[in-house]
Amino acid sequence: SVLTFTLAGTLAPPTGQDELCYHLAQPKNFVRAHSVYEVPFSTSSLWPYLMEMLFTLGLLLRGPELAKFFHFAMTLNAAGAVYCFARRFGSARIGAYSALIFLTTPAIFIQASFAYVDNALACYVFLAAYALWVYFQSGRLSWAVLAGVMTGLALSVKLIGLFVVPIAGLAFLWAVLTKSKPTVRLWTAFLSFLGMTVLAGGLWYLRSWVLRGNPVFPFYS
Repeated sequence: SVLTFTLAGTLAPPTGQDELCYHLAQPKNFVRAHSVYEVPFSTSSLWPYLMEMLFTLGLLLRGPELAKFFHFAMTLNAAGAVYCFARRFGSARIGAYSALIFLTTPAIFIQASFAYVDNALACYVFLAAYALWVYFQSGRLSWAVLAGVMTGLALSVKLIGLFVVPIAGLAFLWAVLTKSKPTVRLWTAFLSFLGMTVLAGGLWYLRSWVLRGNPVFPFYS
């Protein structure tokens, strides 16, 4: 029933303050100009805009309802990630309960019906943590690479995603200090993680740096 009412809100006209101010307003500008550009007198047009690119696609193909549906879909992706994590380290029953708790958290299901980005951020941050957790257990480099990709996508959604990088760095440092794995392999994994983070998420920060000389404009100055 939670998903039914949330989906109903998703298909309704947009009413959220942030979606009307910039989450949908800037994609509307991009559609009109046929270009992703720095909107005059608007600092928000220089933020990381991975989800807003999906909102732009939604506006082009259908309208605000499809744009909002992309965030609803990211909520389902996050719930699926929670289920997979809990099933991997617990059981299918624990996974089902974990996903249900996630979906029935008010902050989650309320935002799912808006063209916001926070559930997408939660999804990518959780997937990055999931991949790192598996890497430290298995030692397989591919999981560190995947964690870097997910971290890059997280910081492409919102500037606060940047904080995943130092937290992950501390996790690698702890692994080095405790000698849980060969040091060379840990450093290789960490550098691979950083490299994929930059490749997957650096474009928006390079854009801001070129236009404003500050990769995190207008925050963290």
